[in-house]
Amino acid sequence: MADKLEVLAGPGMVARFGDVAVWAGPQGTAALHNHLVAEAQRASQAPGGGDQLANSLIAILQRGDPEPQAPFAVVGPGTSGLSLFLHGPVQAWDSGRWLYPQPVPGWMVVPIGRPWPLIVLAYGAPPPPPSQQGNPFDLVSGVVPGSGFILLQQVAQPVPAAGVQVAQPVQPVQLAQPAQPVQLAPANPNIMVPPAQPQVAQPQVAQPQVAPGPSAAAPPAQATSPAGDGGAIDLRSLPTATPAPLRLASDLATTFPMPGQPDVPGVRCEQGHFNHPRVTRCLRCGRAVAPGTAQLSGPQPCLGALLADDGSIWALDRGCLIGTQPEVAPEVQSGMVRGIAMRAGPGNTMGPVQAEVQLRGWDARLVDRGAEGGTWIQPPEVESWGQLGRYEQRDLPSGSHLSCGGRVLTYLSAWPA
Repeated sequence: MADKLEVLAGPGMVARFGDVAVWAGPQGTAALHNHLVAEAQRASQAPGGGDQLANSLIAILQRGDPEPQAPFAVVGPGTSGLSLFLHGPVQAWDSGRWLYPQPVPGWMVVPIGRPWPLIVLAYGAPPPPPSQQGNPFDLVSGVVPGSGFILLQQVAQPVPAAGVQVAQPVQPVQLAQPAQPVQLAPANPNIMVPPAQPQVAQPQVAQPQVAPGPSAAAPPAQATSPAGDGGAIDLRSLPTATPAPLRLASDLATTFPMPGQPDVPGVRCEQGHFNHPRVTRCLRCGRAVAPGTAQLSGPQPCLGALLADDGSIWALDRGCLIGTQPEVAPEVQSGMVRGIAMRAGPGNTMGPVQAEVQLRGWDARLVDRGAEGGTWIQPPEVESWGQLGRYEQRDLPSGSHLSCGGRVLTYLSAWPA
């Protein structure tokens, strides 16, 4: 898709499939969120997906609104550019006016051409920070948490290395495909993207976190009071919200291992929880593990997570293949490893399978898969990037950055070094 969709941190749900984007507030039920996601997936296959989805929602609402206080919005291709559907306490800025449904009927649909930017937020929500194309936050496909979104026109020329795109998420309320929501500690803010060619300088990427980053111009000023016409709230007059911090990767260790995991040596606490052999306290219950506790074998637990440059989180409860189409690999099809589908950053290339993260006991290992552009690594405490040889393997210490196709992921272990 040519348009760039920046997700705004906060409660709610943002989904995108093809040219169709959906936002729903936390007031909506899980049934509503699931319905919107399913309908957005279906509508994305149609040429006029925005009109199609709006019409299907109207047909339901005309029979009786099941959730009148649940805000949600849909935008997608229509006969006159984009079709925007708004329901409940939600506002949209179309680069010239604020749009919001009236209490009766409680929803509206309007063609909006191709506005840049288009901003969708809850009614009365804090305004988003300024935005521009160079920000490394772009939802390409999937379902993620968010309090709204900004739709920007994608530029044709290459953007600096910070202009990256989101890995392919699959489940609501998370940007990846772990078995349950995962938690991460913030990574090194001074991540450097390896160049497309070794002789090119290494530009810097902003700290990877879910919240949108700083950028250029906000919507043009509008001569209205905070209440605006008809009671609409001018979001630019309100204070900016502070995004919630990322959470701890060690909570991954409290999840149960996947069936069929290989056995690794470890220790058990008094409650029988299986841990890394060097822990002093159980990561599940916090009880002390006495030095010299006898080691035994147990199924390999989740080792931690990969945090992508767009805020995507991928649990390492099994190995991962990274590329534009990792699902073509037999290992992914069999379920032995997880596929992380990503798009290359501007000016870079990425193969269907570019790199692999293998789990070896309690350690992670980065493997180059021989595709053009190569695989790069920056271990912790190292200031520069190094390129792996074709099919070379390299240990991946916690805090290491890995890169392929101009994209950056950070490995965060849940266990002691």
